[in-house]
Amino acid sequence: MRDDRSKWTPAEPLTEPLLLNGAELVQVSVPRQTLISGVSVLSGVTPAHGWPEIATGDLYRIALRRDRVVEVGGPKQPDGWHPDRQEAISDVSEAFTVFEISGRGAFDLLKRGTELSLEQPSKSVVRKLFGFDFWLYRYGAADRFRLHIAHPYCEAFKATLKAVSAVMPEEL
Repeated sequence: MRDDRSKWTPAEPLTEPLLLNGAELVQVSVPRQTLISGVSVLSGVTPAHGWPEIATGDLYRIALRRDRVVEVGGPKQPDGWHPDRQEAISDVSEAFTVFEISGRGAFDLLKRGTELSLEQPSKSVVRKLFGFDFWLYRYGAADRFRLHIAHPYCEAFKATLKAVSAVMPEEL
């Protein structure tokens, strides 16, 4: 197998908040991220949040598409196909890093990286932000956003946020 580790900067945990011109970025530890695929996952017991709904609590689901959700928190489930539920389960906890960006300038900063509107709902939280693939949704408050990004892209994402916030007008 080819070793591509030298092609990106290793991801370092964000141990201190990153201040970004009216917004603050912190890394969040969630107990588990479980990818669930199946034709009826959106009709599960736990509702799946889309954009711009606000997810809350220690256990919630976010909708990626009509047959795929990510359960954040929740019990550990065995990976693989579950014929009784007609669902495929994959623990993706180690594959995605979760960040929160909050504050008065958070939404404006995010809007610089993607077309984003609170008035235009979507059943999916999948976005491309500053060229990176993300799962983006509001969590706990109207001005707090959670972002799940593939682990190898964390350093490039943090560097991009720093650069973009540096050229933004100062907050009022």
